[in-house]
Amino acid sequence: MKLLIDAGNTRLKLGWLSDDGDRETVPFSCLPTELVTCLTDWLATVPQPPVSATAASVLRDEANAALEHTLSALTGCPVHWQRPQSECLGMRTHYHEPERLGVDRWLAMLGLWRHPQHAQARAQGSIDVLATFGTATTIDTLNPNGDFVGGLILPGFTLMRRSLHQGTARLPDHPGELQEFPITTESAIHSGVLAAQVGAVWRQVKLARRAWPDAPCRLLVSGGAWPEVAPALQHTEDLLPADVTVQWLDRPVLDGLAVLAANSAPHPHPTV
Repeated sequence: MKLLIDAGNTRLKLGWLSDDGDRETVPFSCLPTELVTCLTDWLATVPQPPVSATAASVLRDEANAALEHTLSALTGCPVHWQRPQSECLGMRTHYHEPERLGVDRWLAMLGLWRHPQHAQARAQGSIDVLATFGTATTIDTLNPNGDFVGGLILPGFTLMRRSLHQGTARLPDHPGELQEFPITTESAIHSGVLAAQVGAVWRQVKLARRAWPDAPCRLLVSGGAWPEVAPALQHTEDLLPADVTVQWLDRPVLDGLAVLAANSAPHPHPTV
């Protein structure tokens, strides 16, 4: 069995892939400071002892080294860190410098391209637009031919709202309400930030539809800030073409890691 590790800006998410292709039902998620306390309990629930870990991280090198040390101490298995590639398993990236592409974005696209749950969309020649709402918001597009054609990065919902408070003298950092024509400063900020998030999503969907007008299109959404953005996106769904479907993805990066783990050479079981 192989561990799957997604080290994001805010939380760590772990899953597993068994030798027969089974996956975790719900991924393990924690803050980095909780890892040692929580990981031991979670490892006791996995069906087999892990023999290796396939991992991706957007953290600094010292944080990755600490994570690897903790995993090695608790499991004894090696960690195989992943890096973006210009071509992998039939998916190509158009990034000018693939090594500078965020590995989380690359893996999410690889999951859309090769994970079995997306086989029907691939057979139909679908365009996929994946919007991930986390510390940052990313909106990436995979075309019907397996080309990751690029995407957007913008501050996430909380960062965008906080920047207004920190960069001005009087704008508050308090909750507001989503309103079409806001009549309080708090709601003006809340609604404005959501409009920026949703507007960026609709822009990429429309550009994808214009680039590949004959292909069906899926809008996939993910990330911890999705509950904040969802009401605004749902409120404006009439802006979408009727044939664009919206689908929630719980673990797109882990899906990409599972694809890589399933296609890598098996690792021997560690000796005790």
